[in-house]
Amino acid sequence: MIIGDGVACHAVHGKKRMMVVKIEKRDIPSVINGIWDIFLKYEARKASIEGVIQFRKRLNNELFAGNLAVFGAFEAGKLVGGVVTNKDGSRVIILVSDKKCGIEKLEDKLFDAVLRESSGDTITAIAAEFAADTLRKLGFETSGKTINPCGIPLVQMVYQKKPKKELCSALGGKTDEV
Repeated sequence: MIIGDGVACHAVHGKKRMMVVKIEKRDIPSVINGIWDIFLKYEARKASIEGVIQFRKRLNNELFAGNLAVFGAFEAGKLVGGVVTNKDGSRVIILVSDKKCGIEKLEDKLFDAVLRESSGDTITAIAAEFAADTLRKLGFETSGKTINPCGIPLVQMVYQKKPKKELCSALGGKTDEV
């Protein structure tokens, strides 16, 4: 599999080397299948079968429409985590990591890649309650609750990007008016 159009980050963890890359359009379907496998292994058992089927249908619809951006975390060429967003990075659709890969804060590294690529001031997510804690650790806040038709409680969440520091503040807060 050919991955990525650029490395978003490298991390060295002891002897382990991990890369987070933005996935090229032609490779998105196969990487999403890998992300889905990780989801099924670690997260799907916490949801109803109907909810898992509905979620996959929604993901397939977005994939078919070409509305997705995907980042994958790879260790020794193996997918160990991923995040799927809409094209502009303003909505997280799925964020998962292989719990057995041994890389600490892998979700943080994946979300950092989203932050670098997203264009807006906020990023939203609708998460199952069992996944909401992971998003809270990344800085998301609960903005409301809703229930999907399959009866899985979903939490509406929002992440407010931190404003970039002005150059003048980096220079001691002084500016010269011209």
